Amino acid sequence: FSTIQEAINNASPGSVIYIKSGVYYEKISINKELTIIGLDTGSGPPVINGNGTGTIIFVSANKVCLKNLIIINGSYWGVGLGCSYTSIVNCTIKNVPTGICSASHNSIINCTISDVETGIVSGYNCSIINCTISSDKWGIRAESLNRIVNCSLTGYGIFLLNSFDLNIENCVVNGLPII
Repeated sequence: FSTIQEAINNASPGSVIYIKSGVYYEKISINKELTIIGLDTGSGPPVINGNGTGTIIFVSANKVCLKNLIIINGSYWGVGLGCSYTSIVNCTIKNVPTGICSASHNSIINCTISDVETGIVSGYNCSIINCTISSDKWGIRAESLNRIVNCSLTGYGIFLLNSFDLNIENCVVNGLPII
């Protein structure tokens, strides 16, 4: 396929799509259960470049996994999750106003987010684990029932919005532990 979106459009639900190293100038919409894995074929993980416009990846289907991708240069969200039970794993997101905007019941694991105003906006009952976020404003804006573990943040740290039953463990903001 000549684009990632073309591969997505032609995949059956439940398929795994492998993306080779290279720079892909496109925005992606995922509307079915898929696993998308970036493969380093010699020149680093694949880069999805949004050309400075809009949301780079928008996921509307549940049970999607994005893994080993570099996502850069959007004017809204790096990744928008209008879904549940989706995972973003080992991804780098930068040069967007908001790195990830997540609905409920999603997982963000081992991600690096930088050159953003806000790193992650998290709905209810999400897990944010082993992430490094460098932001101009909020590292994480979280609602209730979130689990935030082993994260390193710069900027204003964690903003709690109508939050209860949060589990924040072993996180630091600007080099200082959250107590």
